[in-house]
This record gives sequence, C-alpha cells and structure tokens, in this order.
Amino acid sequence: MLALKTGFIRNLPGIVLLFLSIITPISMHAEEALPLSKQPTLNSSPFKIGERLTFKAKVLGIPAGWQILQTLSVERIDGRDVIHVKSTSQTNDFFSKIYYFRDSRESYIDPETFRPILYKKEIVDRKFRAHVEIDFDPDDGIAVMKEKGKTVRVEVPPDVQDELSMLFLVRAKAVEPGKLYTFPLLLRKGVQTITVRVTGVETVKTVLGKVRTIVLSSSSGHKLWLTDDERRIPVRIEARTKLGRIVGVLEKVN
Repeated sequence: MLALKTGFIRNLPGIVLLFLSIITPISMHAEEALPLSKQPTLNSSPFKIGERLTFKAKVLGIPAGWQILQTLSVERIDGRDVIHVKSTSQTNDFFSKIYYFRDSRESYIDPETFRPILYKKEIVDRKFRAHVEIDFDPDDGIAVMKEKGKTVRVEVPPDVQDELSMLFLVRAKAVEPGKLYTFPLLLRKGVQTITVRVTGVETVKTVLGKVRTIVLSSSSGHKLWLTDDERRIPVRIEARTKLGRIVGVLEKVN
C-alpha cells in the first residue's frame, strides 16, 4: 500500500469527479461527437437547493475515502443569480495513516446556461497545499486563473466548464444511448475537449432502492451511473487504474 504515494492518490477521494476529470480526449475524426451544452435541458433542474450526496470509495476492495456533493444556495455575482455547489473529499482515518488527502471545490453556476462564473479549489496533500481561483467571463471568452500570487488569463469557449460544474452539466442534459457527447473543460494545462458515451441503460440496486440508470463510459474504461430520471443523481462510479478498480457508491441522500 505504501506504493500508492503517487498522483493517483490525489484523485482517489473525489470519486465522482474522477470519472470526468481524467478522461483521455477522444479523436474527433473517427466519430462526430455532439456538443453537450446544446442538447435539450431536462424539465427538472439538477440544482435542488439543500441536496447533499455522500459517496464512499474503495480501492482494491479497501475503504479509502469519502466525498460529499452539496447544492448550497442561490447567490448573486456581478448582477446575476448563480447556484453555489460544493464538493468535499477526504481520505478516511485508516487510509490517512498511509496517505492523508483533503480536497474542497466550489463552483458558482449560472442555472440558465450551466456555465461556471467562479470556481475555487483547495487541496491539502500531506505537507503540500494549493489554492486555485478562476473567474470566468464566458461572454468575452476569458477565464482569469489565480494561484500562488500569479494571475493568468486564458481564452475559453462560451460553453467551457470547470472540474465541478461539468458534473451538473452532465446531469442537466438529455442524452441518448449510443451517442457520443463533448464539452470543453478548463484544467491547469488549458482547455481540453472531453468526450463521453452513453453506453446503455441498467437497473441497479442503490441506497434509493432498485433504480433505472443511464451508464456513461469514457475512452479509458471508466463508468458512471446516473438515475434515469430528471434528477440524474450519480449513484455509482467505476474507474480502472494501474493499481486496480476504484469503486464509488452513493451511501446517503439528504
């Protein structure tokens, strides 16, 4: 287990975000992907104020950490209403003896366009600490990234997503089995094109009971299960790594 002291651990607790944030971009020449932001929006918004989803993660069958996704409040930034969402991840007591990690992400999202207006991320990785803040101005095609006293301006497309808002975009849009979808994601290395495929529909046993889900898959073999209803609640994630399979399961819904 001591061999787990790699960048892999930094992604482990945020199990739901792991699926989307480490996808390898797919070549667009083999098959045309549909822009996710332009797909029809479901009748019911994924932004349910007060929603709190708790996930437990295991690696190689060993409990390793937890993640909480929250939809906190409606706030106002630069004259517009935004939805404040937050993700908190941390290794559990047992795993922290091997490698301690804590991650907090907050996104302020326009509920009409599902575009982020402000994004904040804090990481504690043993002695390493980082704080990143991004101000988005998608109308002008600019994102301003601030980290360690440095400010960088990045050109971004109008439908760009951050590492947390992307999950709500996926939850909000109507998708069809067999189709490939794409959206731009801003990472530290710049804007990348992310693609996911809806591979099917499955009925799975969850904390919500037996529910019908849609299954999204990445080019790397990772899978995400969302309830096949208007709320599109993430209930399960499987990610393949060099060390084996990581599984994250929804444990509690508030």
